[in-house]
Amino acid sequence: MRKKNLSMGTRRMVQVQVGRDTRAEAETLCARLTALGGACMVEKN
Repeated sequence: MRKKNLSMGTRRMVQVQVGRDTRAEAETLCARLTALGGACMVEKN
């Protein structure tokens, strides 16, 4: 997992890269994060 602080101004923003074994697992994790109010994108490795 890699993390990068992209904060600008008063709003906190963090970019994290998390590896999963399959695309389906990545999409499931992304859906959970989105449901919690986060933003997520699944990219090809």
